[in-house]
Order: sequence, then C-alpha cells, then structure tokens
Amino acid sequence: MNWFSHISSLSNPFELASFYVDNLFVKNIQFLTIDILLILTIHGLYIYSLTRGLSRFIGKTSTKMTLKLNLLMYFLMILLVILSHVGDIFVLTWVLESFKVFPDPLVTFHYVSGMYTTIGSNYSAGPEWQGLSMLISFTGLFAFSISGSGLYSMLGYFIKK
Repeated sequence: MNWFSHISSLSNPFELASFYVDNLFVKNIQFLTIDILLILTIHGLYIYSLTRGLSRFIGKTSTKMTLKLNLLMYFLMILLVILSHVGDIFVLTWVLESFKVFPDPLVTFHYVSGMYTTIGSNYSAGPEWQGLSMLISFTGLFAFSISGSGLYSMLGYFIKK
C-alpha cells in the first residue's frame, strides 16, 4: 500500500466528525460542556485578576523591599493558583455528583482529579458518559495552560523591575 492509496481509503472527515458529535455529546454531557466553559472562563478571569494584582503591587513597592517582598508575593500567587485548581476539581466533582455518574462521591472525586490532572483513573464512567474523560482532561489542560501563562507573566514583572 502506498501513501496515495492510504489517503484515498480514509473516510469522509465531516461524516466522522458528525458521528463523534452525535455519540460523544449525548444526554447530560451537553450540560456538562456548558459548566466546563463556565469553569474555564471563571478560572481565566481569576488568573487574570491575580496577574493584574501582582503587577500593581510590584509597581507600588519600594526598591529596598522589592526582592524579598516580591518573591513572597510570587510564592503566595503560586499557592493561590494551586488552590484555584483544587477548586476546579471540587466544582467538577460537585457537578458530576448532581448527575450521579458514580455511586460514591469519593469515586467521583478520584475520577475527576485523575482526569483533570491527565494522570488517568482506575474508574470508568458508564457507556453514556464515555466523552466525560475527554472533557475533563481538556478542562485540566486548558486550566493549567492558563495558569502557566499567568505565572509566567507574573515572573516577567520581576525581571522588568
């Protein structure tokens, strides 16, 4: 088989995309997708607020206290970012608990935390929730990238100072 015959044997991408949308985003996953968009929006606004707040704080501090105080503030920002991710995990767990995806709240928490951090989970959702792992993993990836860019920007404020 050569490359051209391989390309010609591929199925229609529009039909495949339609099939995936019809089979992955069923039942309550559509509501969960809206919840995830809200979580990511709030997470992004929170990181933006932290970044702007640190920028203003650094601009107002004197040069004598800058290094020690700013490093302490940066450490505090890292802790606040970590807490925001823990909060995201709890909110996602709370949302999944309302849908009763898993019989035990602790199993739901372990599943969400494993998928959010993209480590994976020993638990599997039912057949009607198969798209769930993908949605939660993408949520974690996007939230971590938003946080990483915010922390990188905050670090840039120290270099400028």
